[in-house]
Amino acid sequence: SQVGGPDDYRSVERRDDILVYTSDPFPEPVEVCGPLTVRLVAATTAKDTDWATKIIDVHPDGFAQRLNDGLVRARYYKDPAKETFITPGKAEPFDIDNWATCQLFGKGHRLRLEVLSKRLQSENEEGTWTPVSRTATRTPWPRLPPVACHARSAPMDSTSWSQSTCRSRS
Repeated sequence: SQVGGPDDYRSVERRDDILVYTSDPFPEPVEVCGPLTVRLVAATTAKDTDWATKIIDVHPDGFAQRLNDGLVRARYYKDPAKETFITPGKAEPFDIDNWATCQLFGKGHRLRLEVLSKRLQSENEEGTWTPVSRTATRTPWPRLPPVACHARSAPMDSTSWSQSTCRSRS
């Protein structure tokens, strides 16, 4: 289940181990309803990692409200019953379930995606975490169409919103 509330995540987003992608402001209200999946194509220097994503509603005053988040452990991504470690340095696709939402983004609001990777320090220290070294740089999302939402058939760079319904609201 989702944990947390409508806290302001601006201070968290300043961390060096989080990649932040933000759309342009919506020119009119946009409603997004349905399950959200982040398609992440990524590589890490580790043979296992947890990829975490967070969907944020950025208000015109900058307040960054968490809507949904998701997590996938790489070694169980292909088969939850069998460990399969990833090849360090090799980019692989991960579909990360960010649960469902029904959110009306007001005029001037922006959609934001946070991406974080963490790995275990040791196989014997389950739950002991250290940030994976960061090789990517913060870059803005490519320009999005006014509704900033994409169907399954229209991937957007290394991320895509899938299985969601988007429609503009006047």
